Amino acid sequence: MANSAFLSFPLVKCFAALSLVAILTACTPRASFQGAKPPGHEIGSKIYRLPTQEEISFQELLEELEPVRYILLGEQHQVPEHFEYRGQLLYLLAKRADSVGTVFEHFTDQHQPVLNQVSLLSPEMLEKLLEWKGLGWIEWEQFWKLLGEAKMFGKVRAGRSNRCVLERLVKEVESGAGEDSLVARYGLNRPLPKELAKQLKAELRSAHHFLDSQDSEKLELQIERMLRVQRIWDAQMAEALKKTDAAQVFLFAGNEHVRKDRGVPFYLRRGQSESSGAFRTVAFVRLEEGDELLEWLSKNSDSFDYVYFTP
Repeated sequence: MANSAFLSFPLVKCFAALSLVAILTACTPRASFQGAKPPGHEIGSKIYRLPTQEEISFQELLEELEPVRYILLGEQHQVPEHFEYRGQLLYLLAKRADSVGTVFEHFTDQHQPVLNQVSLLSPEMLEKLLEWKGLGWIEWEQFWKLLGEAKMFGKVRAGRSNRCVLERLVKEVESGAGEDSLVARYGLNRPLPKELAKQLKAELRSAHHFLDSQDSEKLELQIERMLRVQRIWDAQMAEALKKTDAAQVFLFAGNEHVRKDRGVPFYLRRGQSESSGAFRTVAFVRLEEGDELLEWLSKNSDSFDYVYFTP
């Protein structure tokens, strides 16, 4: 018995020490983002919190996004910096999250078998298997600055359906069918509020100048169809976010898709608790020469939670 008691004494001390370490670790606050340099800081990037239009630091943005479940990061599709900057933002936030998932507007469900193997494939093989050059997005070298970070942290999910499924859903919207489909779940067979529909149509016209050559009646029919497609895509991306099993989920899509008023958040709120912190949206914007920063802020103050202006 004496030997047993003697042998157990160091173990008691060891367990006590381990318990003390656990207590101290639990009580120690997580390191801040202090020192994290904002992408583009050397050439004049600026970040604003909306709707207050208050300029904030990169560290403040990171700290405010850290506890958020769904983080929606917009882009202007052909601006290379928006892919690089969001890749850095993803890296800094994802390495502190318990688990991470990512959803991309740029891929359809036809790409999902390849995306399921993303961590095992080289950039060159991914570009080939995804048939990237035929998709019409930015150059692969620029896109990889974002996807390369995403592949490090967990599941990469396509945000949209293939063309055949899209056509079926458009027909369901037009006919009022599909009682058990995505159309019914997200109310796609019901019109948007008039003002939101008017704004979205104006945005679609602005983004697709080639439509200007069509006669007014044909143009209106085309815009109506594009509106249906846009709404379906937004609902599909909301669905993809909800189905991604991770503590923190990122969406990468065009700025129009991450708008709070009529984009993915409009559908993300359906069936979602309105608890604070459910999602946040960040627009990435490069102002063209002559564009006024304050004018943009005033016009879009209710459309996003933050805006990251890039040179």
